[in-house]
Amino acid sequence: MKTILFLAMLLQMMVQMPIEESASTSDRYCIIANPDGRLLEAANGDETQSVASISKIMTAIVALEQSDQTDTWQVSKDIDAHATGSSIYLKPQQEVSMEALLYGSMLRSGNDAAIAIAEAISGSVEEFASLMNEEALALGATQSHFVNPNGLPDENHYTSVYDLYLMFRAALENELFVDIISTKSYVVSYTDAQGNPVEQNWENTNQYLSGHSEPPEGFQVIGGKNGDNRGCRLLSGALFAEFIRAADYFHCTESGRQIQPVSADE
Repeated sequence: MKTILFLAMLLQMMVQMPIEESASTSDRYCIIANPDGRLLEAANGDETQSVASISKIMTAIVALEQSDQTDTWQVSKDIDAHATGSSIYLKPQQEVSMEALLYGSMLRSGNDAAIAIAEAISGSVEEFASLMNEEALALGATQSHFVNPNGLPDENHYTSVYDLYLMFRAALENELFVDIISTKSYVVSYTDAQGNPVEQNWENTNQYLSGHSEPPEGFQVIGGKNGDNRGCRLLSGALFAEFIRAADYFHCTESGRQIQPVSADE
C-alpha cells in the first residue's frame, strides 16, 4: 500500500552557510503526520523567510481557481520589462494557453510565465498579489504575504515553513496541479506574435524527476517546487513510500539532507 508520507522537502528552508560555517546551518522544518495533519515536530516553523520561486505554488492555486486550463491569453506588450531571471522566453502578443503558462511556471520556473498568469487573470501583478494574499488567509497561512506571482525579492514578500505546508497540501488536492509537478517533460504549442505555430519541449527542473539526484531510500518523489534566493535553498516535494514496517512519518536529520522512515512508536 502506498501512503502519502509527508510534503517533505517543502517544509525545509535551509540557509546555506560557507563550508567553514556549516556547523551553524539553520534549519526550518515541520514534520506532519498524514492524513490527519498532526504537527509532530517543528523547528522555527512559524518564522518568516523569503520564499523565492516557491511562491509559484500559490500562483498556481489562484490560477487553477480563477481560470480554465484551456483558456488562451495574449501575452502583454510589457512582459519583457516585468519578467527577469528564469524564463520561458515569452514575447509580446504571443497566444498561450493557461495550461502552458502553468507548466511554464511550475515545470520550468518561468518568472515571465507567472507574470503572464497574473496579468491574464487580474490585469496586473498588484491585483493578482491581492488574490494570493486572500487565498493564503483562507488557508490559514497567516505568516505569509505576497507582492508578486514569481517570488522575486521584496521585503514584503515572505512566508513560513508551516504556511508552505498549508499551501502545498491545498495545491495537491487539484489533479491538474499534481499532473504538472509530476511531469518529467511537456511539449508546449503556442502561436507567436506573427501567428506562426511554435512547439517546444520543456524538461522538469526537479532533480529527482530528471534523474540528477536519487530520492531517499524507500521513497518516490512525485514532484514539487524549488527556488533560490539570497543564499537560501528552498525545496519542496511530495513523497510516497511503501513501508515494510509500520511507518507513519519520517524524520529529517538536523542537517536537513537526509530523510529516514521511522515507525510510529519511535
